[in-house]
Amino acid sequence: LYPFYYVLIVSVSNTVTYATHPLYLLPYTFDWTGYQTIFNDPAFYRSLGVTLFVTFVGTALNMLLSVTGAYALSRKTLIGRNFFLELILFTMLFSGGVIPSYLVTKDLGLVNNIWVMVLPTAINTYYLIIMKNYFASLPSSLLEAAKLDGANELTVLIRIIVPISMPFMATFFLFYAVERWNEWYQSFLYINKTELQPLQIYRDRQADDARPHAEGQLTGDPDGDHRGHDDSNPVRIPVCAEAFCQGRYDRRHQGVTPVRK
Repeated sequence: LYPFYYVLIVSVSNTVTYATHPLYLLPYTFDWTGYQTIFNDPAFYRSLGVTLFVTFVGTALNMLLSVTGAYALSRKTLIGRNFFLELILFTMLFSGGVIPSYLVTKDLGLVNNIWVMVLPTAINTYYLIIMKNYFASLPSSLLEAAKLDGANELTVLIRIIVPISMPFMATFFLFYAVERWNEWYQSFLYINKTELQPLQIYRDRQADDARPHAEGQLTGDPDGDHRGHDDSNPVRIPVCAEAFCQGRYDRRHQGVTPVRK
């Protein structure tokens, strides 16, 4: 918990106070100028909207494609199953590189498009393989009993596999959500419009703008103001809250994961 506490108390301090207390354990001063700066900036709310869109839509798409793809690959009756697995494993080892990726993205019309932060990373192949192995480890008797009752593959997935795998999938939901919230790389490569940049790019831009003012405070420059803050704290609050809720959920559902004997 201390790293989160540290970020909080530093965010309400100023540069001079932070520099004069190397072991920063207590909030020696309360200066809300950093929060006022970002909350009064319209660009912050535009970036927040972009990040929320990428997080909600991207995470939903991640889970939809990962769960359905992993379940399909876990079925030994899938035609061409080994071929598809080899293709997926190939993408984990080899990549076309930045320039070919940029050319493909440009040809698809995704440059300066908010969907460039959603579609190219729709599936994490590493997570897909883990989910596939988990689904393959579930007792086959569950699926056989459902099929004897007339259930098809989609019904089995929705009404049996997903409910008993909720703690497992909640973990990957957290992983995907944190990755989406922290999205910056795709924006850095493909987004030039300021109104489409996510919070992480906005935070870096604010840090660059605040650095000269922070240096002015340390050197006694009268033109230095109080913008030398860690303005990234509001950006991290949702991730911290999500991790806390995920931990409580996992503790309540310990021991429900089926294990093949």
